[in-house]
Amino acid sequence: MEKDKTKENGLAPGDGGVGVGGDGIGIGGGGGVGSGGAGGGDSRKTVYIASCPTYERQAVEAAVAEAVAGVGGWEKFVQPGQTVLVKPNLLYGASPDRCITTHPEVVYAVAKALKELGCRVVIADSPGSAILHQAHSIKKVYDAAGMTAVATELGVELNLDTRSEQVRMHSTSGGRMQVPFQVMTPVLTADAVVVVSKAKTHGFTYLSGAAKNLFGVIPGLEKTGFHARFPDRNDFARMLVDLNELIKPRLQVVDAVVGMEGEGPSGGEKRHIGAILVGADYTAVDVALARIMSMDPARVGTIAAAVERGLVSPTFEDISFIPSLEPYIIPDFVHPSTYTYDYAGDDRHHRPRTAVGRIVSQRWRKLRHNSLGMFGRLYLPRPVLLADKCVGCGDCRRSCPVKAINWQNNRPEFKYKTCIKCYCCQEMCRKNAIKLEVSLLRRLMRRLPG
Repeated sequence: MEKDKTKENGLAPGDGGVGVGGDGIGIGGGGGVGSGGAGGGDSRKTVYIASCPTYERQAVEAAVAEAVAGVGGWEKFVQPGQTVLVKPNLLYGASPDRCITTHPEVVYAVAKALKELGCRVVIADSPGSAILHQAHSIKKVYDAAGMTAVATELGVELNLDTRSEQVRMHSTSGGRMQVPFQVMTPVLTADAVVVVSKAKTHGFTYLSGAAKNLFGVIPGLEKTGFHARFPDRNDFARMLVDLNELIKPRLQVVDAVVGMEGEGPSGGEKRHIGAILVGADYTAVDVALARIMSMDPARVGTIAAAVERGLVSPTFEDISFIPSLEPYIIPDFVHPSTYTYDYAGDDRHHRPRTAVGRIVSQRWRKLRHNSLGMFGRLYLPRPVLLADKCVGCGDCRRSCPVKAINWQNNRPEFKYKTCIKCYCCQEMCRKNAIKLEVSLLRRLMRRLPG
């Protein structure tokens, strides 16, 4: 991995760092973000699931402590005196009760434990693609999501440093997509990164969990370029795996007390799960989340990409769940419409199919997943405006990576021939004024024998 250039936009990142000067940012045994100190072998693929029925502080702290102890304890992953960056999911400035962002009580429990260990704690994220990566914009998100209150109460830092570094993961280090990443400087200068995700569905990536959350280390509008460059879901997922392998977070914590089902990551409905998940391996944690949400893990792009490059067994037999996933699995967890009817005869309940239905569905699925041409555009759901909810804020237009939204009479007008079906517009709409409309072709395919 090499550093190509530095973008100066804001405040100094603080003391110390991990190989950011000179020869660039290291990865692997010789240093770099997250190298060492996290155990080895299959022990990294252990996921501990602790019961946590409410966001009451005592319950959350106890669940986080139990789960972290279950995978080896904090000292296995971080050491006193280290700078630890805590990375929550802060899509935009939503209040905690909407379940769009990581709940502040979960961030509080993690940050408190790290501070008590003697670490310098920095809470940091760069919100979604419609939000400028500027200190005042980020501060508003922190305030609304409850992060400012957490930092103030604990006396830990909130990152307002808007500088970033361009880094690249070479194929010799396992990188597949050969793309440079513009990453927030505080992420690269931290001794360790602890990712604190939110359990949600996602219209483009199916699951918003551990792997997807790390996309937030890329500053604001920089994210749109990745959607434009990787419009295919599978390529986008491979890019996310590259990013996770580049940053190498030390530990994954997931807020699955109340998650989001349906049209996540922002337009869905709240769903109580009642758990905190902890593990060192992002793919193992996402496999656990997928099973809790009654998803086939192999259909989650980032999990499939990890299998593809040998990071996890295709059967997931190398992953351990402690004590058990079974009490938390929700059979009727609602999936996003972009995946609910992904091919003929296959709905979220995975009903049996006839031989004809299986053959047609397999051929169609291969065609659709390999193309964003005419068939893909006709098949995939498209964004549609709910005019009565729209307030004309323009977040949808700013977040579109391919400029497929015109602005008419203070309202968005979608250019469907240009749209790449990434659903950034729906994701970033704070008023849920954009719905995803299932296509006629998709509805017809559902009627095939099965």
